[in-house]
Order: sequence, then structure tokens, then C-alpha cells
Amino acid sequence: MLGYLFFISQKRNITTYLNFVAIATIFGYYLKTISIPAEKIHLIEYALLSYFMGKSFQLGDAGNRDIRYFQVFLLITFIGVLDEGLQYYLPNRVFDIKDIWLNSLAGFLWLACLRLIIYSRPGESSKPAEER
Repeated sequence: MLGYLFFISQKRNITTYLNFVAIATIFGYYLKTISIPAEKIHLIEYALLSYFMGKSFQLGDAGNRDIRYFQVFLLITFIGVLDEGLQYYLPNRVFDIKDIWLNSLAGFLWLACLRLIIYSRPGESSKPAEER
């Protein structure tokens, strides 16, 4: 992501860099504080899943973007619930609601990267179109 910001992106404003620092700080915090390696892998796994689902849902295209982001987030959360639900029935595996939360968090953080950094539009306002 950092390489994208410095070498590929044409968006050279402070907001983009602050968004990156905030998201990277949250992601780094969880990677550092999680003690179980499998859960760290889940963070990375679900961030990648979020990236690929974002590509398949064409999040960079105009029109109903926020709805598509929400749909991708719900789908990632649903996949996390299924993943943990399967673990409930497997021997030597444990169902943990915290893992569902971490999976959703990883998906959300990468979607935030896509929305705020990669696919942000110049001069885009956070206000709805009716209020501008």
C-alpha cells in the first residue's frame, strides 16, 4: 500500500496520507497485540479476501459505490461466520466470536483503504449529493 501511495498514486494530499497512517496503525496494532499466529493470518487472509471481492464488485466504478462497499462488507462478515461455524463442528478447532469480529475488522480496514485511498475521487465530498 505504501508503495502504491508513493510511486503509483497521483493523489498527493495530506488527507490521503493521514487516512493511510490511521488504517495502517489500526492494522499494525492488531497484528502486534494478537498472540495466536493463526489469528494474525486470518487478519491478512480477510484483508486479501476484501481486496479480491472489491475487484469483483468493481468498487472503483461510479454509481452506487457505497452500497457495493456495504454489500462486500456484509459478504465478508458472512464468510467469517461460516468459517467459524464450520470450526464449531471440527475436532480440535474452536468457535470463537472474537475471530468473527477480527475477520470483519480486517475486511473493513481493507475496504476503508480502497474507499479512502485507492478509489477516492478528487474533490469528493463526504456529504450526500443532495446536500452539495
